[in-house]
Amino acid sequence: LGRSPRPTEVAEFVGEAIDDVVEALAAKECFTPTSLDRPVAPGATTSLADLQASEDSLAGPAEARLVLAPAVRRLKERDRRILFLRFFEGCTQEEIAREIGVTQMQVSRILSRIFSELRGQLEDPPAGRARGRGAGARRGRAGSREGGAEVRHLEQVGFGHGSHRGRGSQPVPGQR
Repeated sequence: LGRSPRPTEVAEFVGEAIDDVVEALAAKECFTPTSLDRPVAPGATTSLADLQASEDSLAGPAEARLVLAPAVRRLKERDRRILFLRFFEGCTQEEIAREIGVTQMQVSRILSRIFSELRGQLEDPPAGRARGRGAGARRGRAGSREGGAEVRHLEQVGFGHGSHRGRGSQPVPGQR
């Protein structure tokens, strides 16, 4: 032939319908990756890579939940309920106060105590506590900076608040 065959010629040669050959030829293009450095539009300065979410922006809240889940499960039911209302339901401290029958100031203090408790659990995990306060317990605190960072992350990202779907849509943290 000395040239690429036309789709009609390929269809005739392989004994398939022309529509199937055209579809197969179009599918071939999906196996050719597009460069992430390619502009999103002609003349644009934004590339496909610029539109990709950073790893940190996606992993932070998920990682915080994984690290915090065991510690949250060890909290009292009321404390888990308060975390749920605050960070999954998006309730204000005033709304939580009305819900549980305390003042807004008490909710603020309770949240501070819960955060402190969570930090403590992450800084000194139960395995470290079981060994007492000797060298083993000190080793249990090796990740204290990270544990504290996870609780700070909880406070900053709202422990799921940014992705809540409305009241009643998420389980209480630490419960199944």
